[in-house]
Amino acid sequence: RARKATPEPAVPYPKATAGAPGSGKPTTVRGECRLVPPMQKAGFETDQLGMTMPRNISDTWRISLCPSKDTVLRGIFRVARLRDCDLTSRFVHDKEIEKELRDRFGPDELTLELEGPELVWMQQRHVGECVYEFGYKVETPGLYRLVGFSYRGSYESLKEIQGPTAYFPPIQYDDLTGEWAWIDLHAERDADDEYHKSTTGEGELDGGARPMCSSLDAPGRWVHKLGGKGVW
Repeated sequence: RARKATPEPAVPYPKATAGAPGSGKPTTVRGECRLVPPMQKAGFETDQLGMTMPRNISDTWRISLCPSKDTVLRGIFRVARLRDCDLTSRFVHDKEIEKELRDRFGPDELTLELEGPELVWMQQRHVGECVYEFGYKVETPGLYRLVGFSYRGSYESLKEIQGPTAYFPPIQYDDLTGEWAWIDLHAERDADDEYHKSTTGEGELDGGARPMCSSLDAPGRWVHKLGGKGVW
């Protein structure tokens, strides 16, 4: 007799009006920075593989969300390494190139993305002392899931100075955010909708003014169609 398949548990999806638990306030407010705590299954890859780690992910990494003063639809995420910040290791033979890479990218290889009504990849920028900023800009208000990983540290992803044998730095999939790191980007929807209309043009989200783009010459993204099914 065939066994009935057990369905996968649904990922909790907060209500559109969800705010900080018990606070009665929106989770995201224009012009106000807040911490984004790691959620379920955030941690070091070796943790997830059953190996013992001496610390949890929040001891090493801290993520903050800082919307602009005009709208929550634009702003920055700030990711800070709290320990083991390596700013001195040599990794490139040319000292001028090394200084530029050190200042611009920093010692850590990170990714940060928003998943929701739009898929948004954010570019890493090192602002000093192992602190990184990722600017975001969305056109569609809604709930987004923040996805962040740390892959390599200590300039391992940039290293050209090697020993006598070839060396390929291993990737470490350290999950900075966990599965359910929800970001509410329509907490002040009325104000932000007016800001959106003033900066993008009335009717653009209905397809009237949106230009066609190609992945060959412009960054693209999926956009969920408001009031309808499917994506653009």
